[in-house]
Amino acid sequence: NSAGYENADGTQRTYRNGGGYDNPYWTINKNGFTDKVNRVFGYTQLEWAPIENVFVNYRYGLDSYTDVRKQIIAKYSRTLPQGSITDEMYNVLETNHDVTVRYSKDFGKISSNFMAGFNANQRNRKSVTGYGVGLVIPDFYNMSNATDQFAYESNIGRRLWGVYGEAQVGYDDYLFLTGTFRRDQASTFGNVSTPIIYPSISLGLVVTDMLDLESNVLSYLKLRASSAKVGSEPGFGSNATYFNQAGAGSGWISGVGFPFLGQTGFSMSNTLGNPELRPEYAITNEVGAEMRLFKDKVYADITLYDQRSEDLIIAVPVAASSGFTSSFINAGSMSNKGVEIALNADVVSTDDLKVNAGMTFTRNRNTVIKLADGVDVIGLPWGFFGANQRLVAGEAYGTLYGDDWLRDDAGNALVDEFGYPIYSSTEVVVGNPNPDYLMGLTTNVEYKNFSFNMLWDIRQGGDIWNGTRGALYYFGTHYDTEMTPDGVKRGDTFVWHDVVAGNSGVYAPGTTIDGVDVSGQANTTAILNDIDSYALGPLSGFTGASRPFIEDGSWVRLRQLGMSYRFDNKVLEGSFLKGLTLSVTGRNLWLSTPYRGVDPETNLSGATNSQGADYFNMPNTKGVIFGLKANL
Repeated sequence: NSAGYENADGTQRTYRNGGGYDNPYWTINKNGFTDKVNRVFGYTQLEWAPIENVFVNYRYGLDSYTDVRKQIIAKYSRTLPQGSITDEMYNVLETNHDVTVRYSKDFGKISSNFMAGFNANQRNRKSVTGYGVGLVIPDFYNMSNATDQFAYESNIGRRLWGVYGEAQVGYDDYLFLTGTFRRDQASTFGNVSTPIIYPSISLGLVVTDMLDLESNVLSYLKLRASSAKVGSEPGFGSNATYFNQAGAGSGWISGVGFPFLGQTGFSMSNTLGNPELRPEYAITNEVGAEMRLFKDKVYADITLYDQRSEDLIIAVPVAASSGFTSSFINAGSMSNKGVEIALNADVVSTDDLKVNAGMTFTRNRNTVIKLADGVDVIGLPWGFFGANQRLVAGEAYGTLYGDDWLRDDAGNALVDEFGYPIYSSTEVVVGNPNPDYLMGLTTNVEYKNFSFNMLWDIRQGGDIWNGTRGALYYFGTHYDTEMTPDGVKRGDTFVWHDVVAGNSGVYAPGTTIDGVDVSGQANTTAILNDIDSYALGPLSGFTGASRPFIEDGSWVRLRQLGMSYRFDNKVLEGSFLKGLTLSVTGRNLWLSTPYRGVDPETNLSGATNSQGADYFNMPNTKGVIFGLKANL
């Protein structure tokens, strides 16, 4: 229980008797993390019309914030018994300058709009980190309370500048042809002058206007088609090899860091930079339609797209003799094909009551087309053992690989003479982290001065490796080890289900392996549901295959629920306020999922391109936001 996480002398009461995992209640009550952000953002613009039909616009935007974080590992924690403090401060500034010149002119039924512009964008991030180890006084979390103190600093700057233009020609307000062009130059390419060039062209046809259709059913119909090429710059540090502050450790316990004994030390990055990187490009072809039905009460939009990404910038493995583990290169191409649908309807619309409902649907299928010459597979950063993610030509992006049991042609696991499934050391495809589809359902209700909104978030499919369950099987602390999903209690015996015997060539009737009939006797050997089957036998995530711990990551969640009240002008009459609204919004209030971990939306690697991993992830948080909006 929650009261039993701490002993009388202040040490931790743990369920592992010295193992490297904290009691969850110790983590909740003792190991804290705070994050305070102060943010300022906004823009200003000036517009000038020097001559008729010509407009010159300058726009300046700024986004600046300070992020102060403090992470505490309490004294007597399992992974760091001496305790630690981490203080971090991030100062982030992004500025954006845009100068545009627009020209508009109509020639009878032909309309024309032209625009040319210049953009300069700069991002700077500075971080300073203080790390203290060895807390003298328990529960006193000040850096001066640490016996060993370390400091780290990071400065990252990136600048991009570009020119762009757009030309649109329309005919009789129903046919529109638009072309765009942009050329960027980014500092992340280093001293190499590598431009990023991306054009686009689109065509739109308003069918209802062209045919002068008037109908109570179809109010508006527009067909569209487009083709666009979009470029992306490499990430910071991809073009060169950098030195980092040196340190050594296993990742399980505190290692050796520098400065050490008064000496500082730096080591070269394990990833080799590449000054000859080219931009990534995504070429997207789309067709779609927009329509409004029943006197504009129903809106529908559908888009079919086919996107091909070329020259993907990826860190690929290199020979260990080079002194590096990987190198950034333009490593291959990938395809994304899918459909996006949006529906919106005004269900009720009166003076006092308005009800609106909406739905979005997205289905995407991606395939890795090819990798760099001589590269068969690229492993994505995963951060742990067990299952892993790979890029393999012909398969979906980030396909999950892992080990499994030996199986027959029908997929049944083979068991040995002791009744346990036989472990196969050959890694196979065990899952796909990409969802089958995503859906959102919205409801908005307005009654007089009250408003109500609700958003449901639905994800179908997408596999997740539940490494937490695999570890807890090994420790004997998962409820499945007390009673299996089939109802077998601890201490009772059971026969491994859906398997065939694999000892001395004896198999269940009708079994074929590699197409050969090897019929024989079905498995009847019972095994004991006890600690030996998990900690010593092959049934845990540490001692057995990873495939049994691949789970369905589908979900239905109440993403947002909100309510607001807008005060009448009569109430505000005589005050300096022109408007006042009070609101309350709840986030992540309810979740339904077949996933047996904390939340299938969490990810071990965070917000990266490696998805589908759960190893003692922190769950998502529920939140309530109170708002006050005043118009002056």
